[in-house]
Amino acid sequence: MNTRPGDAGPFHEGELALQRATGERDIGAANGRIIVDRVIPHAVDFIARQELAVMATVDGDGRPWCSVLLGPPGSFTVPGPTRVALERAAARPDDPLWDNLRRDRRVGLLFIEVGSRRRYRVNGEVADPGADPLVVAVREALPNCPKYITRRHLTVGPAGGDANGDGAGPTVGVALGDEERRIIAGADVCFVASANPQGGLDASHRGGRPGFVELRGDVLWIPDYRGNGMFNTLGNLRLSPLAGLLFVDFAGSQTLQLTGTTALDLHVDDPDGRTGGTGRAWTLTPTAWRRAPLPARLAAELVDYSPFNP
Repeated sequence: MNTRPGDAGPFHEGELALQRATGERDIGAANGRIIVDRVIPHAVDFIARQELAVMATVDGDGRPWCSVLLGPPGSFTVPGPTRVALERAAARPDDPLWDNLRRDRRVGLLFIEVGSRRRYRVNGEVADPGADPLVVAVREALPNCPKYITRRHLTVGPAGGDANGDGAGPTVGVALGDEERRIIAGADVCFVASANPQGGLDASHRGGRPGFVELRGDVLWIPDYRGNGMFNTLGNLRLSPLAGLLFVDFAGSQTLQLTGTTALDLHVDDPDGRTGGTGRAWTLTPTAWRRAPLPARLAAELVDYSPFNP
């Protein structure tokens, strides 16, 4: 297809700029047709059976955070095509998202079924931050492709309480310690929270082989593999360089959340193919991190890595 110069579709200027810079404007425009303002019927049952989701929120300093939601099927439901409901017990009560929502009700949600490599995104606004369940008014919703998702068989216990059973609270810091570096170095998946000046938040997935996110000193280097051409995350980062990262340490039953400042590189010198042939990557320099037990008990069995991984 050939897009008209003035036809922005559902995209803001940051997304459009990345589409043009990479020569993927037509691909992005074609895929942008899947973005709608409601949950499609096929996604209703999908969301209801999910046990794992992530949420993007923004704190009082404008910094995005990405948080894990974990609970048995039924923790997330769709009471109507323009609403999504989330049980409060699916998140830890000390997670940053609760304070963030009291200041800013915008959210980005990603529901992901790692066993089947399926995912569905919903962006919107929480109606009442104190309600249980939280009800999100849908602004945008769209499915995503299965690329780069590591398959795992998950067994999730009841939501709420402490996943480790020891009452452990969060550990916070700025400089990365040995445990934080271990989690990052061994990860085959992470999640990204980003924002754009037009008001939307986004939660997205990044995956690859263990170690695909590289630690270069105190900076995280993240390759940008070939995707759907919409550049929702990188488009946000072009306009607003603050971002949040979430790592789920399945073996250790804990999460690592980081927030920081990003920089894009669309012309990576990549003789070893670390970017999967795109020549694109971005970095995150952490300004704060938080490590905490999962909000529910979780057993995770690795099945296989994505055949699309470089």
